[in-house]
Amino acid sequence: SSSTPPIVWSIAGSDAGGGAGVQADLQAMHNMQCHGCTVITCLTAQNSCGVSATAATSDDMIVAQMKALWDDLPPRAIKIGALLQTRVVQTVGQTLGHYLSTSNYSDTTTSHNNRRPWIVLDPVMISTSGHHLLDEDAMDAMKEHLFPH
Repeated sequence: SSSTPPIVWSIAGSDAGGGAGVQADLQAMHNMQCHGCTVITCLTAQNSCGVSATAATSDDMIVAQMKALWDDLPPRAIKIGALLQTRVVQTVGQTLGHYLSTSNYSDTTTSHNNRRPWIVLDPVMISTSGHHLLDEDAMDAMKEHLFPH
């Protein structure tokens, strides 16, 4: 019998060059036999030489992506990567907090379907080439909005 692969979200930036961000996360998830889903927090114009431009995703679009996934593809695990701006950190943290607090999780169930998802926070602050991918004041926002989850 075939089992349904665990659903894992990557809440992170998109790397045009394919070597990092959600592109790398999806490849890792596939290699671990998981179903990967993405919430794109920012776009990067980058290649193997470096990052030349970045743009944050709107708050409304981040919330819409998270709602669409939560309604149909709830996660077993969530990996959070590049968030770029303080407001993105706040939006992701508040939206995640809303869904986690309104879901009925059980610590005693043997089913993975009703357990709180694992959350891995792997913030990307500076790219390998030295480009800043997180506002300096975003660390305080992470402590307030993401660490509690």
